[in-house]
Parts: sequence; structure tokens; C-alpha cells
Amino acid sequence: MANRRSATTTIGCPSNLGDDYDTARTFLGLAQRAVRNQNTEWPNLASQLGLEAIRSTVDRWWDSVDSSMADASLGAKLLCLPSSMDNSDAAREVSHIWSLLSDTNRSPSPREFSDWLEVIADFMADVDHELDIRAESPPRCNSHRTPLLSPADRYVAHALG
Repeated sequence: MANRRSATTTIGCPSNLGDDYDTARTFLGLAQRAVRNQNTEWPNLASQLGLEAIRSTVDRWWDSVDSSMADASLGAKLLCLPSSMDNSDAAREVSHIWSLLSDTNRSPSPREFSDWLEVIADFMADVDHELDIRAESPPRCNSHRTPLLSPADRYVAHALG
């Protein structure tokens, strides 16, 4: 049998990708390399790799936080992301970057692409950080946020507290 290399191995992507974390890091690195090299296909390649980095990171988030979101569309996952993350700004920014990268009519400059990939890298770091904190903290009332109290409950808590 001939020793064949897959297309993904040819462009530098390991053929035995691990979990979504490794996949997202690999996609982001390849997208950054495509922008730096600026070959004729770099806009399409960088867009697809950036989108895959976002998808992998969002899937990793929901797999860790709420497995009932596993079958939801990526659009639904992105829409719910700001309310589930402590850094809701990062979630909103990456949703915006998703829409920019998905727009096939845009022709961004290499600098613009680099800025977008930087936002994706920051988002990935925020997800890593928040998941690390959650792993170290005991679960709270079926949610990572403090439950909302009615005005009467707040009064009682304040009076007792």
C-alpha cells in the first residue's frame, strides 16, 4: 500500500486531531498562517479555518456547560452564548466575527483578518479560563450564576444577612 498523506496533513494539520480544544487551536494556527502567507486562496482558507476554530470552541463550551445544547444549531449556540458566559462581551464579539467570516461578499484586508483571528484567539482563551474556573468551583443551583431572588426573598435575605 502506498504511503499517502491526506490533504489535511499536507497543509500542516495533524491527521489525528484530539478533542475540540486541539482542533480549534490547529484551525486558528492554520488560519493565521494563511493570512501571513497570502497565497491566492488565503481569504477563503482563513475564513473557513476561523469559522472552524469558532465552531470547535463553541461546541467545547456547550459540551462542558450544558450538554442539552449538543443538538442545537451553531446559530442557537452563539445566540445563547452571552447569557451563559461570564465574559459576555467576548461571546458577542465572536458571534459578530462569525457573521463577518461567513459573509462571502466581503473582501477584508490581511490586517482585518488578523484582527478577527485575534478576537477568536481571545475568545478561546476566555473559554479556557472560564472552564478552568468552573472545574475548580462546586456547582451552584443548576446554574453557574446566582439565582434571581424575588423582592420578598431579597428583603428576607437582607434582614437575616
